[in-house]
Amino acid sequence: MPIARLAILASTRMHNGICIAGVEANRRWVRPVTPPDLNFSKDALSEHGQVVVEPYNEIDFRIRGRLSSPPHSEDHEIDISREPHLVRTLTDGELTALMSAIDEHDSVGRQRTRDTFVNWLTNANRSLVLTRIDRVDSAYRGSGDYGRRPRRLSFRVGTTNFDMPCTDLRWRFITRGDRDVEALSNLSSAPNLYFALGLTRQYRGSYWPMVVGVHPIPRLAGTVDYDRL
Repeated sequence: MPIARLAILASTRMHNGICIAGVEANRRWVRPVTPPDLNFSKDALSEHGQVVVEPYNEIDFRIRGRLSSPPHSEDHEIDISREPHLVRTLTDGELTALMSAIDEHDSVGRQRTRDTFVNWLTNANRSLVLTRIDRVDSAYRGSGDYGRRPRRLSFRVGTTNFDMPCTDLRWRFITRGDRDVEALSNLSSAPNLYFALGLTRQYRGSYWPMVVGVHPIPRLAGTVDYDRL
């Protein structure tokens, strides 16, 4: 069974589990999944009882095969009978070099609306992209189903303004208690800021864009409480 070594760039809340994604050495995005739910428990992301599948870590997974689930072409089923293996943690310099290499700022900035952004990705049979952020305008709570108030970020890429929900686990941790505006200063003051953007599974007939990775340099600090997602 082949091994995929991924630099993790997305770790998000998905229903009652965790969704992750990263890039291989060839800069190809891979989203490890576990059918049928396609998400992970804390234990499945742990090595020797410690969660290791987190942003900025290089992780080895054993891959069963690639799934056919357009536009989520990055989906690869992994063997959860084998623990993920932590290889190392990227330094800020290595992380900056990696994100600069896979940055698609100019292409994202040409998508003038949410719909054209979604169409651009789905037409290319893909659901993940990383882009440099030119400006963050706001961090706030929106209105959602069942009284939930999802975290949202408004930002600019090139001359295009976007507003998307944010499911990044570390961002959820540091904004707990409605500290969104307070946490915004960490992004606004960062010399380098990148977001990983992704598409949801089809919901109400559409694929919805969201921020799945918040990556300022210096990186976000804090430990995720996996028992209180």
